[in-house]
Amino acid sequence: MYGIGFCITMYDEANVVQHNIDKIKKRYGDKGIIIVVQSDSGQEIKNADAFERTSNLGTILDSYKVAANSVIRNYNIAFNTLYSLDYNWLYITALTGDTYISDLRGLERLSTKMHKMDKNICVSQAIGQNFHASDDNPPDKIEGRHQYDGISDFMPQFFLMDGGFACTNKLFSKTEVTNPYCTEQCLGDELSKYIAKPFDKDVHIIAKNAYDFNDGIIYNYND
Repeated sequence: MYGIGFCITMYDEANVVQHNIDKIKKRYGDKGIIIVVQSDSGQEIKNADAFERTSNLGTILDSYKVAANSVIRNYNIAFNTLYSLDYNWLYITALTGDTYISDLRGLERLSTKMHKMDKNICVSQAIGQNFHASDDNPPDKIEGRHQYDGISDFMPQFFLMDGGFACTNKLFSKTEVTNPYCTEQCLGDELSKYIAKPFDKDVHIIAKNAYDFNDGIIYNYND
């Protein structure tokens, strides 16, 4: 049986996540499989195929380390759950809680383009920006990791993968926090284990300026 998978990591963006769930279920029905992992904010989510609450790391970690540790942990749980299900995945989409799906046809177009280009994953980067390096010491020492063409870092808010490629390699189900200040490096380090070099050989880079891709999604959505 084929499925279209969605892994969502969230905190307190219940309205956006619920909108996305409802939209996915309306278009794909039982073939749209949605896994949601929430860093506990006490909000309720309905109609996800799996929903798990995890601890709010904001209560125990330095604020600069919360994002990477939370997102990587939640994606690991979500992808592990997805891969445990008995489906042949057409494609798998990862979303943070504040990424709003405006038109699922945009994701379908992206999946079709990815396959025509013989790529395995679609990501956005932030070339020219500076992220925190693993040996930084915020707030005293910051932004030591420059984003250049060819780097493997990519944005966590939205990425889309070929289902077979993702499932075969169990991608993003065992990602390590290689940089506690930079989610983008953690994801890129994990992906780099399974792709050829240079980085864009297997990867369709849909944007080099962070949030430029907007076919079917809206980033940083504020409802």
